[in-house]
Amino acid sequence: MNGQEDGRAGATSGGDGLSDTQRERIRADEVRADEERRYRESVRRDIRREGRGDSMWDRIVAVLKLEPAIFEAVAADTSATWQAVGVFALATVVGSLLTAFVIPVFGVLLIPLIVVSAFIGVLVHTLVVRLLSMLFADSLPPYSAWLRAMLYTVPPTAFNVIPMVGWFVSPVYVFVLQVVAIRQVARISTGKALVVLLLPWAVLGLLVALFGMALVVALLGEATS
Repeated sequence: MNGQEDGRAGATSGGDGLSDTQRERIRADEVRADEERRYRESVRRDIRREGRGDSMWDRIVAVLKLEPAIFEAVAADTSATWQAVGVFALATVVGSLLTAFVIPVFGVLLIPLIVVSAFIGVLVHTLVVRLLSMLFADSLPPYSAWLRAMLYTVPPTAFNVIPMVGWFVSPVYVFVLQVVAIRQVARISTGKALVVLLLPWAVLGLLVALFGMALVVALLGEATS
């Protein structure tokens, strides 16, 4: 009699009134539901990608609509490197057109310099972002994949051609896109993507502040000597 009671107690151990078989069945159902949810999300991404197309314009529209999957698609598409460079160049040139109107002759000559310097900036920025992402991700795509994704965050700079409004909208828009791009390519959380993006600026700001303090101290020392 006592043995049967002990057996029943063991079968329903855990304080929830469920047998081991019931708990295993519930666990299996939850795992299956989670797998089904992830599969549905994958199917939805594939449907959006198929409906969107892989042309430059289709991808620009997807970026401006803040579709997260576009950055994964661009990063994985090894044939899209020159397309990404073209998107970057087009957006940067359009965003620089106001310079040509403000400075009629010299401004036009400045546009190629702006494009080249901005491209070098993206190259360095992409390298820094990828290195910092290693703090949060075990494995990362190659640099070329990151570069394609980061180049596709540049289209909002075209809004710089609109005085005042574009100058405010463009950097905010690009910032949001870069957070999304880092999150999707590195497969990390939004908070970690923010840290990756903001950390270099925080370090740069600290260095500038330290340099400014050292300069002030030096000037005060010369003034009192």
